[in-house]
Amino acid sequence: MELEYNKGLSETDFINSQLFSQCPDRYEAQDQVYGTAGKTRFSFSEVHAEYKTVTQTKNGIQEHWHTILKGIVFKADFNKNFNYVIVIRPKDIVAAIGAWISEKIPIFSSSGKEVIKLENIAFCEAFVTYSTDQVETRYILTPSMMERLCELNNKTRDTVSISFTESYLYIAFPLSKDYFEPPVFKSLMDSKFLEEDLQIIRFMYNIIAELDLNTRIWTKK
Repeated sequence: MELEYNKGLSETDFINSQLFSQCPDRYEAQDQVYGTAGKTRFSFSEVHAEYKTVTQTKNGIQEHWHTILKGIVFKADFNKNFNYVIVIRPKDIVAAIGAWISEKIPIFSSSGKEVIKLENIAFCEAFVTYSTDQVETRYILTPSMMERLCELNNKTRDTVSISFTESYLYIAFPLSKDYFEPPVFKSLMDSKFLEEDLQIIRFMYNIIAELDLNTRIWTKK
């Protein structure tokens, strides 16, 4: 594995991942780790994506910045060319209402994606799944894959977001801490900071095994 402090997931990749419905107006990515685990190429980096709203007040126009994601985005080669998009988002109140509307009134579906009802109860309690192809979604989100995604989600403090698109798997992990940053006024060899960095690297690396991505069920065309 290699680490590049000044590089990260491109804004184009972030948008193309469709992990979030809002496109960023301000975007920063850094501290990219990349490498290969078995047959699977992967990378992950810290991302801070925000969008802007503008309001008119009696004192003039005010800008407000809102966080889309402050955390880590993991990207891995899924070894399959997708002709569809699968997006799996946390089932918060807003997502639940949106899913209900999309289900009852399909014309309101986002970007042609429909809500997919799946059989794994724990998975559906944590996530709302959208896709442009229901049959292919069930082909990818097998009972085993849903269980693995639930297990991965249970290891994180905040619910992750997941997408399958353009032959890649993306996972967004909201975080409250900046990793990989050289601690100010601290030795770069401080074992505490190094161990924290290594923990997140091991966690990301193990996603390959957690999701069994090295088992090549599919072949790219």
